[in-house]
Parts: sequence; C-alpha cells; structure tokens
Amino acid sequence: MSASAKIIPLGKSPIGFASQETNSSSLLKKFKMSLFPSVEDIYVLVNKQSVLMEEILDHLDSFLQDNSTMEAEKIAILEQKRDDLKLGYLSEMTKTFPNPLRDDIHRAIQSIDTAIDFTKNTVQEMQMLEITADDHILGMVALLREGTELLSQGLDNLAVNRQQSAKSFEELRRLKQPMDKAFRLAISQLFTADAEIKALAAQEDDAKTRAFSRVVEIFKRREVYRHIYNAGDHLSLAGGALFSLVGHGI
Repeated sequence: MSASAKIIPLGKSPIGFASQETNSSSLLKKFKMSLFPSVEDIYVLVNKQSVLMEEILDHLDSFLQDNSTMEAEKIAILEQKRDDLKLGYLSEMTKTFPNPLRDDIHRAIQSIDTAIDFTKNTVQEMQMLEITADDHILGMVALLREGTELLSQGLDNLAVNRQQSAKSFEELRRLKQPMDKAFRLAISQLFTADAEIKALAAQEDDAKTRAFSRVVEIFKRREVYRHIYNAGDHLSLAGGALFSLVGHGI
C-alpha cells in the first residue's frame, strides 16, 4: 500500500452510503405501502367480497328449499366476515386516491358490502315473517347469482383480458334492468286479490278472515322482494364502478 493511500472506514465508503440510501428508500416504500393501499390491494379486497357473496348465495339456495335454520345460521356467520375485511379502514384509505378513482373505488367496495347485507336481511325477514320461497323469490335470487358470477368473471380476467373484464362489469351494471322487471312483476302479481274481493262481495263466511290474511301476506312478501331487489341494485352499482375503473386503465 502506498503512503498516499487513505483507508476509508466501510461505514463511510461511497458504497456504504449507497447501500444505506437503498435500504432507507426500500423501508420508506414499504412503510408507505403499509399505510396506503394500491389499486391491486383494492381489487384483492373486492375479490374477497365476491367470494363471500358467492358462499352466502350457496347457502341461500339451500335455505330457500325448506327455510333451514342451520343454513340461516351459516349465512349469519359468513356475513360477520365482512368485519374481517376492515371495510371502514380501507374506505378511509381510498381518500389517498385522486378523483374520480376515489369515488369509483369507494362505490365498488361499499355497494358489494351493502349487497351482502341485504342478502343476509332476506334470510332474516323470511325467518321472522315465516315466508317460504315462491317463483318470484327464486327468480330474483337467480339474478343475484348471475350478477355475482359476472363480478367473479370480471375480476378473474383483470390480469389476462381487461377487455373481457370490462364486458363482464358492464353486463353486471345492466343487471338492474332484468331485476327491475322481475321486481315489478312480483309486486304487480302480489297485489292481485281478485278471489278475496269476490268472496267479500258474496259475503262468504270466512271472507273477511281470508282478506285480512291476504293483506298480511302481501306486506310480508313485499319486504322480502325488496331486500332481494336492493341486493341486486347494489351489485349493479358495483359493476358500474368497476367498469369505470377499468375504463380509466386502472
């Protein structure tokens, strides 16, 4: 070693400084990521919501066959998983995204969460009001299933075919139209009471009792129909929000 050579401690070497800066940058990046979710984090959350909705509908199909208490309890347990998703926390974190992304992300998350809530309420109302499934309930639940499948397809295609993904979300957005039609048909037929009116006109012995029972049945079923309709309406809103996100290239 020459007399002019200078020994530089490792911690103060140019290489050492570069290493420290790189480590600091990496740590800072990880810290920021832990605080602020990425778009990928949002899609992971929505996918978890989609899977949860599918599981609930599986048990709802079984429940509708015989109003099984066991299936209703399973749905209640699954619905509690919404808390594990920490939706409130992540909804707050979406404020870090610029508009209009922030609004779309929040609407997608909240709409699916609300759809899950209304699906659970459907089961609770049917149990409380002692309502069994009819063709209208089965038909609207089938539309919910179709919407959930479209949601799942859209999410599955995000990484491989965004055009197909956008198509699935757009079809989900349009779910509102057949759900509106099914709900209106259910309500219009529900409020038909020709037999009871004729019995009252003829002053049959049990006419008043039958008419009263019919009125009660109308209000009970209307509540159940409305819960299913609202679940479908919010799934449709989620489809519109996700379609908008994909349209922004997110």
